[in-house]
Amino acid sequence: MVYVPLVCVVYLVLKSIPGCIGDGVGEGNMSVFTRQLRLLDGEFQRMKGTVSDIETKMINNFEMSELSLKEELKADFIPPLIKDLVREAMSEVIMEDSAVSGHVLNEVRRLEDGLGSLERKVESLTKQLADYQPVLGLQNQIESRFMTAEIDLEDLKQKVLHNEHQTVEQQTNIMTLNDRLDITQNKMKLCKCRRASLSPRPSPSTTPAPTLAIPQEEVKRRLLVSPFSATPQEIFLDSKRVQPYPYIDEQNVLSIAFASTSRKILVSTLEPAQILAFDLDSENKTVARRDVLVFGMTVDQQRQLVFMTTRKPSMSICRMKVDGSQFEVLTKLNGDVPSSIAVDPVRQIIYATDGSNIVSVGYDGTGSANAVSNKHMGKSTHAVAVDVKNNVLYFNEDEHLMKLRPNKVAKRAKKVLQLGFKARTFQFYNGSLYIGSSRGGEVDVIDSVASVRRSNDHSTHRRLTQIVGSEGFMAICLVP
Repeated sequence: MVYVPLVCVVYLVLKSIPGCIGDGVGEGNMSVFTRQLRLLDGEFQRMKGTVSDIETKMINNFEMSELSLKEELKADFIPPLIKDLVREAMSEVIMEDSAVSGHVLNEVRRLEDGLGSLERKVESLTKQLADYQPVLGLQNQIESRFMTAEIDLEDLKQKVLHNEHQTVEQQTNIMTLNDRLDITQNKMKLCKCRRASLSPRPSPSTTPAPTLAIPQEEVKRRLLVSPFSATPQEIFLDSKRVQPYPYIDEQNVLSIAFASTSRKILVSTLEPAQILAFDLDSENKTVARRDVLVFGMTVDQQRQLVFMTTRKPSMSICRMKVDGSQFEVLTKLNGDVPSSIAVDPVRQIIYATDGSNIVSVGYDGTGSANAVSNKHMGKSTHAVAVDVKNNVLYFNEDEHLMKLRPNKVAKRAKKVLQLGFKARTFQFYNGSLYIGSSRGGEVDVIDSVASVRRSNDHSTHRRLTQIVGSEGFMAICLVP
């Protein structure tokens, strides 16, 4: 920017105003005017410098005032303010600590009071315990007598077992005497025959030989299937329809049987070891027998006798009434595990399996013998059934179905059919053989089993059901 003196500016301004400065103005006046303007300009410049100096001084004064004010605030105002705030905060903390301390003191006092009350109660109980010392002494006497009674009971059990052994020996002696009596009677009959041979022979009699009366069975329409670890099922024999049987809700079922006269379904369980009696198609049940572990069970419907293979009270063949009364051991079993059982009610013979043998014995426990023995052949036998009409015994050897005529002199079993699984239980009815498997949940039927001629002829062998997920063997029985 170009600086123009103030005199020139004023002169030019006055010159531009018409009539202000004429052309006739003298040179002297003009010079005087010019000097005055210069003096004014110089005064103005000095005033301008003075104003600039004053501005600089004011700025310096403001800066000094700001610095001094900051120092005064730091020295005089802020510390008291901070102290007041700190005092206020500390007072609040002290008040809170006082409240917490008061609460803690209250809790301590409450605990001390509770401890004092507890000590008083302990003293009271100690006094009461001193009063009950005679009662405790009496309790110790009772426990001592109870232990003595238990020992006496064990001694009594040993005596009972000893008496049972003696009873078995006596029964053996009685059986020996009966055998001797039979021999004597046979000798007497032989003597009579010899005497008769010396006398004239009468004419042959035309009276027919007596025949065995086969009892009429109630019509069976369903097969109950009770897996060891699954829901029981019922199979309708006509339609082969399978549906759950809702009336039996027991688990760990070992065997089932039906008593027609009382309309009871007998169910033996593993845990607890007992026999339950269910009303047919009803949830009503009673305990027929406790503390008996039954693996196989069947019923003589005419006599209403239940025959069982048991592991508890002993490994044996047992008998009882349908209501659980008159329980008795008929004969001991010597195999690995008691299994299936069947009866011939006409000839009054029991057939029971013990895992490897089939034991036959009379209804009265006499005449015990091995009808089939596979123990030394390494084969398992668990299922057995009787065709009473034809006097045929059906049983299994591992996965094979076998049959045998017990009254033959040469007791040689014949292989009937390859089953494809190990059988656990049989039910023979109306010429058909119903089969429950040992494992796998299979339930089969062989219709007209007597007509099977070849071991690979499966034309009448059918699968009724297979219960998936079931563990253990399948207990089956026929019901109306």
